[in-house]
Amino acid sequence: MMTPLVSVVLPVYNGEKYIHRAVESIVNQDFLNWELIVVDDGSIDETSTIISQFSDPRIKYHLIKHSGVAVAANFGIDQCLGEYIARMDSDDYSFPDRLTKQVGYLNQHQSVGVVSSLVKYGGDRSTQAGYAHHVDWINSLITHEDIYLNRFVDSPVANPSIMFRRALLNQHDLHREGPIPEDYEIWLRWLHEGVRFGKVEEELLEWSDYDSRLTRNHDNYNDGSFQKVKAEYFCKWYLEDGHEKQIWIWGNGSSVKRKSSFLMDYGLKISGFIDVNPRNQEDVIHYKDILSLNEPLILNYVADRKGRVEIQSWLNTNGFINGSDYWMMA
Repeated sequence: MMTPLVSVVLPVYNGEKYIHRAVESIVNQDFLNWELIVVDDGSIDETSTIISQFSDPRIKYHLIKHSGVAVAANFGIDQCLGEYIARMDSDDYSFPDRLTKQVGYLNQHQSVGVVSSLVKYGGDRSTQAGYAHHVDWINSLITHEDIYLNRFVDSPVANPSIMFRRALLNQHDLHREGPIPEDYEIWLRWLHEGVRFGKVEEELLEWSDYDSRLTRNHDNYNDGSFQKVKAEYFCKWYLEDGHEKQIWIWGNGSSVKRKSSFLMDYGLKISGFIDVNPRNQEDVIHYKDILSLNEPLILNYVADRKGRVEIQSWLNTNGFINGSDYWMMA
């Protein structure tokens, strides 16, 4: 049996409801030279029985003690033989040309280490409009520069749509284990370390959105966990590159101050806050007063989509440069 070119890593925990569809979507790929590493993270449902129904020798099943998705993903990556490693989740669906298109992209773009794709939203847009908009936002980020400059807003790629070069593992660590959003953390870390990202401008994955999704129900993916890891890597960028600009936070509500407080936990000093209506607060200035500040570094924590667009437009119009003079943080 030939060495696979692509290894697909699929961690699963109690995935009986969707796992057959996920595995079948890999079996039905028009690209044939793959292996599928299924890591069963101690499931207590019928997951193992369902996987055993597949007779394809390219499917390799491993059962481990229940330890969480980061441990399971790292275990799976350690088993990989392929030059390229793709991620897959147990409740998602890869379109038949996914591996072909992503392998082709990496072959054609030698400077790119990680490639993702556009994703189809697999949920109810009427009841889960917020997450649907999040998917639309991810799909709007195409180039490495788009992904890099928007990395502190949220994860700029859909984790199960990722394929990366196995050679990267010689230079960069795997998922960090612990109470953090492991997928967001690894992409923030790799972007910080200089790995280039790309994106196939086609929908190659259906990204499912269910009430039982791990990201909706586990503390590793709550807002505080995201803000903490986001602040960690922003501070790495700020401190390691020797920046000395005064930091001003755009936004003034309690949620903004809570989110930006994580920056102070990592040793950054906040000079003040920016608002449309300062209301005579000592540490708050009107947004137009930014123009009189001496080279400020502005971090926008206003999460409202319309407000975010308006703020960025105002900053651009007034000569501020994204990634240098300001960052979008929410």
